[in-house]
Amino acid sequence: MSNKMKRIGKYLTYAVLTNTIYGFILYFLVTWLARHSLLYAYIGNLVMVALGLAADVFLLKYFASQKIVAEIKKEKNAEQNYRVLHWYIDNYISFKAMLYLFYAFLLIASHIINFGNIIVRENLNNFLRTTDYSILIVIAFDEFIERFSQGRRNAGIALEKLKKNWTDHQD
Repeated sequence: MSNKMKRIGKYLTYAVLTNTIYGFILYFLVTWLARHSLLYAYIGNLVMVALGLAADVFLLKYFASQKIVAEIKKEKNAEQNYRVLHWYIDNYISFKAMLYLFYAFLLIASHIINFGNIIVRENLNNFLRTTDYSILIVIAFDEFIERFSQGRRNAGIALEKLKKNWTDHQD
């Protein structure tokens, strides 16, 4: 039970840390862009969502690649680097999951402030206005990526069957 609690503690620490870092970056980007236009701030938020989802896909492919093993084996402390990477992957939480959590929290906070008639500073108000329904964008982009990937896999399977049937029919 103690080991399970430690693992949950690591996941929570990771979640809080990644959401805090992402939140600060997003907050400063959005408030800076909002000085020029709320539309720019909204677009900046969309770009951050897209980058977050793309980073998640890239990291998982990179961790599963042979390239990372070759790079680690070239290092002076290859075994130690392998153990560090192994620990990181073993404790990895998808950044996509963190985006879901972050934007769900923003939606809840936004509604509490709106429904409670809580007056906040202009920067925070602009930040919440441009990001409050971003959870829907995360879901839409995530579903698009999943459907696109599934479609490409299915097309690859169909193409292989077509090639096989074509060569079988040639005989």
